[in-house]
Formats: sequence, structure tokens, C-alpha cells
Amino acid sequence: MISRDLLPLFNTWWRDGSVREDIAKPYRRKIFIEVVRGLDLRQIQLITGLRRVGKSTLLYQLVDHLIGRGVQPRRIVYYSFDVAEDGILEILRSYSQLTGVDWRSERVYLLLDEIQKVDGWSSWLKTIYDSHPNLKIFVSGSSSLHLEEDAQRNLAGRYIVHKVEPLSLIEFFELKTGRTVDNPDLWRDDLLAVLEEYLRKPFPEVVNWSDVLALTYVRESVLEKVMASDLSARGLDRFRTYEILSLLFSEPGLYLNVNSLAGEFGMSKKTLYKYLGYMEDSYLIRILRNYRPSVRASSRKMKRIYPYHWSLLYGLVPKTERGALLESVAASLLNAVYYWREGMREVDFIVVDRNSTMPIEVKARTSLRRDDLGNLAFFMGRYGIKEGFLIYMGDDGVEKLDEGIVRLISLLNLCISGRKVLMTRRY
Repeated sequence: MISRDLLPLFNTWWRDGSVREDIAKPYRRKIFIEVVRGLDLRQIQLITGLRRVGKSTLLYQLVDHLIGRGVQPRRIVYYSFDVAEDGILEILRSYSQLTGVDWRSERVYLLLDEIQKVDGWSSWLKTIYDSHPNLKIFVSGSSSLHLEEDAQRNLAGRYIVHKVEPLSLIEFFELKTGRTVDNPDLWRDDLLAVLEEYLRKPFPEVVNWSDVLALTYVRESVLEKVMASDLSARGLDRFRTYEILSLLFSEPGLYLNVNSLAGEFGMSKKTLYKYLGYMEDSYLIRILRNYRPSVRASSRKMKRIYPYHWSLLYGLVPKTERGALLESVAASLLNAVYYWREGMREVDFIVVDRNSTMPIEVKARTSLRRDDLGNLAFFMGRYGIKEGFLIYMGDDGVEKLDEGIVRLISLLNLCISGRKVLMTRRY
């Protein structure tokens, strides 16, 4: 039985009484605090995110935290399906045989890594969750839509999602320097000094690596791992996936012409949609739709494609043009869903938050010309919106237009605050 052999290797704390520091890293990210808040809740904690962002480390840190809270080490069991695909019940049976802990009646913390590799995982967890309230369950997975669709279908009301992203600028700085940023305004010069390096290396493991090694890491440990493991398991040809992804990444923000692209790769439109859907599901690309007040109308318009996270560009196209890179940074940090285009006019991103519609342009310049604001002004006038945003390489500020105001946001401020920058006044 595979699980019986692997469990002692995964769960060294059963013997040692503690978690090794090399796997439960001392630096705790902000997402760790969010997950810890759910420790005493009944619901399953579902942790998702791109490969190599630190999901496994987060689970090991939870083990360390639980032991620190006084939980007996042998009441905590971890298993990674990235190594072997055993069944969940087989793992639990082997666990009881090895430790003498009866998982069916005693309080046990169950942590399952890369759960998406288990066929019918959500149905199994539903049965275990409903029949064994003594179990506190944490699961992680490297796909998004597929994972959450399974959870919604079988675990409605039984789970909470935590999404782990690559490092924020502040996390990058803290991990690199060992210093804590308590107030970003007091650390702006220091954060600015590492900004360009951060853009190239926002994965926890490579913060202190050279650029060459970091870019190789993105290509081999992130992109190729997803293509060779996750996507190949779904029936996608690895080399065809590489070809399509290379084309998409060579032109971030590419308008998706399905007929042309399918013809270029000699495949049907249905097959191309399959590839794109799985790439989106695996956190490789993000697909933006043309904004209209009617969601149904937006879905019929031509789509645009960006890398899910800008750092992935460096794995395939390390010399991406500056403007395309900054657009990709903005798409990632704003978690963009829409752009807007009508005739010859276009706005890079439209963020819809509750009852607010926020148009956003991105310019790779340190100073602006008046015509840089033309499309924002047109959109604001067309839809009666009084505030627009322009992200660029200059300083924060405000431009007043007849249609309203445009807030100027520095790239630094975007990287510090992410999407929250749209809600923060700095003038």
C-alpha cells in the first residue's frame, strides 16, 4: 500500500515531535493569518493557487502552528497526491494503523495536498465531512475553475476558499531583507529600490536567486511542470500547449481570433477552446471580456488574453516589451476581468466592484500627454462615470477633465496596494 510507505516520510513530526524549519519556513505570509482564523471553524479550508506559490509550505506551517498550540503531533496527518495517487480512505486507514489514532472518532487534522489529482475527491470529502465531524480538513490544489466547480457541486456550504498568489511587493521585501514593513509610506524608497527585481522574482523560493536562475525556475518548475503534469493529465499535448502558450505570451493582451488561431495550429475551434479552458483553469492565462453594462452582451464580444500572472512571461518571453509587461502587471494585481473597446476607442481594463465601474488605462511613461486621457474621458462621458484611473511610471496625482477626474497611480503604489489602490486617496 503506497500510503503506508509514504506517510512516515511526509509526517516526520510523528517521530520528532516538531516540523523541520526547511519545510515550514519561518516567514509567515499574510494568507497564513487568514487560514489560521479558520482553524476552529467546521468547514473544509480549500487552498488554491499557481504552482510554486507556497501552498505546501503553508500547510506545513499550519502543522507547526497546531503543534505550537498543543495539538499532539500524531493527530496531524499530511499527504501529497503530487507524489502518489492513493485513495483518501486508504490514507486514513494506513494512518490509523501506523499511529494508533482512530481517525473515525478522535480529533484529527487532515491536510491533503494537490487534491485535484484524486478522481471524485469532492464526493469523498463530502461523505467524510458529513459523517466524521471530528475531522478538521485542509486541502490544496493547483487548478482554479475545475477545483471550485467540483467543490461547489458537492461541498456547498462545507468549504472556505483561500487563494494563494505569488508574493506581494511588501512580502518580497520582507522575505529578502528580514525587515518588517509596518507602514508602507515609511518604506517607499526601500520598496522602490527593489521594485524591478520584484517584478522578475515574485516566487518565495527565488527571492535571493540570480535573474538567470529565477527565470529558469519559472520556465522549468512552474510552466513546464503545469504543462507536463497538470495539463498532460487532462489529455493536452505538451508540445502543442507550449506552442500556443508561447504565441499568447509573445503578445500579452492579444485579441482572441479563434478562427485564425485554430487554423494556425491546425486544430478545430472546439479543440482550441479546450486548450484555452484548461490553461485558464491551471492559472496560466486570464481571459478578459469586452465590457458592456449587460454581462450577456460582454460574453459575445472578442476576448483578450493575458498571462495569469506577469511573472510567467519571464519563463517564455523574458524580453517582453515594457508596455506589455506593465499591462500584464496591472491585469494581475487588479485581477482584471473586463476591458472595453468600441470602434477605434479602447480602455485597458474595467473593474466592476459592487455598484462602481472603474475604467483604467496603463502607460509605460513617466510623464503624460493630454491625449493619453482621451479614451478614459470618452468612456467616462459615455457611461456617466466621474472617476477614472491611469497607472504609469510617474508620481501619484490627479488630472481634472470636463467629464470628471482621472487619478494618476504610480506603478509602485499599485504594487504596494494591489486592487485596493483604486479605493485609496493619495491626493
